[in-house]
Amino acid sequence: MPVKLGIGGHRLQIPPAMVSPPEPSPVVHVFRSPKDVEDEVAQRFAVLAQAAINAKGRFNVALAGGSTPKGAYARLAREFQDWVDWSRVHFYWGDERCVPAADPQSNYAMAKRELLDPLGIAADQVHEMDGAAAPESAARRYAEQLRDLPLSATEYPVFDLVLLGLGKDGHTASLFPGDLATLENPERRWVLTGRSPEGTRERLTLALGTINASSHVVFMAVGMEKAGPLRSALTGRTLDVPASLVRPSARVAEWSVDEAAYSAMNER
Repeated sequence: MPVKLGIGGHRLQIPPAMVSPPEPSPVVHVFRSPKDVEDEVAQRFAVLAQAAINAKGRFNVALAGGSTPKGAYARLAREFQDWVDWSRVHFYWGDERCVPAADPQSNYAMAKRELLDPLGIAADQVHEMDGAAAPESAARRYAEQLRDLPLSATEYPVFDLVLLGLGKDGHTASLFPGDLATLENPERRWVLTGRSPEGTRERLTLALGTINASSHVVFMAVGMEKAGPLRSALTGRTLDVPASLVRPSARVAEWSVDEAAYSAMNER
């Protein structure tokens, strides 16, 4: 198995035997600590952003919420101001809690505080989900905002990068186990309402088809509590673990994880 040195750790590829052929294996980058994961994701973001800007003049990214992305965003704002032409980056969100924009639980509020405001991002580059509106109406309006993006062969909007986290129950974005209407999405909608089993129940989320149409998908997972869900996400595909259903059509999903999150992968 090829091993490449990375920031604070090494990069591994999951053995092909652990996933169902003929799909390619997800790529997993394993690092010593959560901080190393944050550093690597920030650098990957900056490299992908400037490459897209050089190629087509714009970079479209869907941001994730949570503590690990928070650290990566702070690093981007602090250390990568001069790496990227930030005036050409457009910010979207992978999901949002149905709360007002100023609420501490808002994914938008966290990104605004840690990334957007420190970089001085203009309002017309920020495309937040409206968590204060009626969820179904907000989902449909957000889908209209995505019409500025190119379409895939499957007629979903194409992001240059989607950042995702991993929940203890195997959810990602606001795609939760057991929410069959959202996961199966028979109407092939781009943006959906979701319902969390705990916390702020009502959510907005990109559909699985929208996520899988993206040019790049990068997951972040740190800590022992993510070890079991990570193993489940990487070794099969099931509605019980929505993260396992993220299999982008353009290229394999990549995971940046710490050693604690990866620990269950060594179990027999």
